[in-house]
Amino acid sequence: MFNLFESQAEKEARRKAFEAKIFPQGNTQKKHIQALLKEHFPNHDTTQLLYEYIVRKEKILNEEEVSYKIRIKPKLTDEDIETFKNILKEDLESDTYQSNP
Repeated sequence: MFNLFESQAEKEARRKAFEAKIFPQGNTQKKHIQALLKEHFPNHDTTQLLYEYIVRKEKILNEEEVSYKIRIKPKLTDEDIETFKNILKEDLESDTYQSNP
């Protein structure tokens, strides 16, 4: 949660912890996901797709209910949503593999 009295070092530590949670394999993993999103959704804003991706991955990691209603314009088709879910599933499986060799 946002803390008005948090120091810059605390903010940076929280940001790094969040990034490590979402992309445990680091920037290489993040760039790979961005490339997949750009490849599969060339007519959509990759930054917005990555945001939607991170929101859903965080919910899964926190064991919350996940909605795949993507709020991107133009909206994704049902087939596109399945592709999005498959990218997320493969990424989560690679996280598990990396953390449990």
